[in-house]
Amino acid sequence: MRKWFNSKTAAFVIFSLFAFLFAPWFANASFAASAPPSTLSHYVTYTDTNTFYNMGCSLGTKDKNAGLTYDNIVVLDFGQPLVSGGVQGMSTFGNGFISMAGVTSAVENYAKGFYTCTGSNPSTVRIVAGTSNYGSYVTSAHGAALAVAVNNANSWLSSQGYSNWISAAGGCDMETSWNSASTTKAWANGYNGSHQYGLYNYGDAGGCPKSQGGTCNNGWTQGDVYYVTWGVPAGFALPEIYNTTGTNATQWQQISLWGYLNDSQGKITFSGAMTQYNACAGTCSGTDNTPSAGWTQLYNAVNSDSRTASSVRWSTDISWGTGA
Repeated sequence: MRKWFNSKTAAFVIFSLFAFLFAPWFANASFAASAPPSTLSHYVTYTDTNTFYNMGCSLGTKDKNAGLTYDNIVVLDFGQPLVSGGVQGMSTFGNGFISMAGVTSAVENYAKGFYTCTGSNPSTVRIVAGTSNYGSYVTSAHGAALAVAVNNANSWLSSQGYSNWISAAGGCDMETSWNSASTTKAWANGYNGSHQYGLYNYGDAGGCPKSQGGTCNNGWTQGDVYYVTWGVPAGFALPEIYNTTGTNATQWQQISLWGYLNDSQGKITFSGAMTQYNACAGTCSGTDNTPSAGWTQLYNAVNSDSRTASSVRWSTDISWGTGA
């Protein structure tokens, strides 16, 4: 472990001081909205710790070589909930079961690679350990177990002196067609009951209307999607903006408007947009927004109405395995 005050710490202090001194100027300046640099997220098809380390190192090296300070988010999507021998975990994509302890270890090794390979560059990353609402093991107990795994990862990050630059969070690809709203809400409430860190919904608004009223796929309502994304106290929004026509962005703007009109939590502040350009690799015409296009669609949609106006901090594009 590095000593606390090192070149990375010095760079972080300088960057933080700059941000503090010039924040009022930036707040009052007027800029054209443009998409932030996109990060690569991953459908996890591996379980060995070296692979996670190398992936973190790859992102850290990219940031170091660019010579710029980046604000990153990365989703590690481990797949659907699974229980094996009474142990909560996930079913990775094609490589079998990974326990919640294995998920914690994966996050830690990704973080170690990122920290080591950024050198003195003070870039940051939020690592989202994700699952989905698909299958028969989507339970309150599973949600709680993921929250504990994330809590443990953050405790380790703090013990290593990494937490100024790296944090962990939970995530779930919550899709309306994959499970009922009531089952998905129970899972989200389970996570919320044990969480110390946020829960990012990087799912869809499948079948939801582009106006107020009506229903989504599988009997979901706009209010149901809102609840698992923003209404639950742990919730943050990192939705799929896949459709090249902008339909997904409009659906999410209307879900945010539903919150403004109906819920005390109000409109959604969107953390970012997720696309699948790399995962598609040219095979899913019509749902293969580029990261820039997906982010721009979401930003423009939510800011088309003062009642849903929101910053959109991140852009991330999901890939298969270790990615492109």
